[in-house]
Amino acid sequence: MNNLWKKTTLTVILHDEISDKPVKKSYGNVIQGFSTDAVDTFAQGLATLTGLTLDHVEATNVSTMAEI
Repeated sequence: MNNLWKKTTLTVILHDEISDKPVKKSYGNVIQGFSTDAVDTFAQGLATLTGLTLDHVEATNVSTMAEI
């Protein structure tokens, strides 16, 4: 049986104030059926935990076929 699964990739760009360099973090399959609020909350939490400044966040959904 084939089911359509959506894989979510969350890409967060943080900024390190000390070294003045961007830090890119990508996470796969973090949020299924993501909303703007969920993405923003996750990214802001990540920035708080790392002590870096949130610069940009982007979530993409890629449809793939998986056989179960």
